[in-house]
Amino acid sequence: MAPSTPRVVHASLSVRRAAARSTLREIWNHRSILWLLTRRDLKARYAGSLLGILWNVIHPIVMIAIYILILGTILTQKWGGGVGREAYALYLCAGMIPWLVFQEIVTRCSSTLLENASLIKKVAFPEIVLHLTVTLNAVFVHIISYSAFIVLVTALDAWPGARVLLCFAILLGIALMALGLGLLVSVLNIYFRDVGQVVIIGLQFLFWFTPIVYSLDWFTSGNPGRLVRFLRVAVEFNPVMHFTRLSQWLFGVTTDPRAVSVVSLAAVVALPLVALGLGTALFNRFKNDLLDNI
Repeated sequence: MAPSTPRVVHASLSVRRAAARSTLREIWNHRSILWLLTRRDLKARYAGSLLGILWNVIHPIVMIAIYILILGTILTQKWGGGVGREAYALYLCAGMIPWLVFQEIVTRCSSTLLENASLIKKVAFPEIVLHLTVTLNAVFVHIISYSAFIVLVTALDAWPGARVLLCFAILLGIALMALGLGLLVSVLNIYFRDVGQVVIIGLQFLFWFTPIVYSLDWFTSGNPGRLVRFLRVAVEFNPVMHFTRLSQWLFGVTTDPRAVSVVSLAAVVALPLVALGLGTALFNRFKNDLLDNI
């Protein structure tokens, strides 16, 4: 039996690679549909409004202003520990932007097959294009968010250096991880229609397990009880935390050396690949049954 094991593993790897190449080829062959749906989705966000697509710029700017003027004041008093309003607001924004990307992609992907059921039945194209449309839209909008944030950091004379430009790599990484998870939950939502609601609730919990409105140092201050120690461990196993913490480090709003530790950097690189691989494999496994179940 032992000699046959390597051949089986090699065959399995070959099948997965062939499936991946086939998926990429399908997407490339239908790239015109992808761009068409992406543009349609961007326009549909603010269809009929006077400013139209300009709202994609206005919303991030208003969001950042709200964080500085309101949350930066209220939450600094609660968790800031002497940290100034501007510094805390920058800390909040640096962590919030990658979280919003993750949240939007996972939430919208979970229901995109059901929402586009009529299109899937009428037009022949790879269904994964719908998930890519969601992802491209989220990435585009939050590229604007990060760009507005960089302008703000520069205006506040808090420029930490050219390393902040790596935030766009973080944006891409967390978007790919969210896409992988979105593919998974979208398939589950076809067979179990409550999954979409569970995802929304789960993301609410996950947000508070992500150090965005608080610092990890809060868990170690004073004499933490058992619950706080448990939460501290749970936060460390939160995959999104690696992206938000690295974003905060890039903008110089945290000096936590764990943000650029080997483990954290490896997680930022590996998690998107693993999530995308698993999500694509599961989606390809069940995609032939989609028309019979949506």
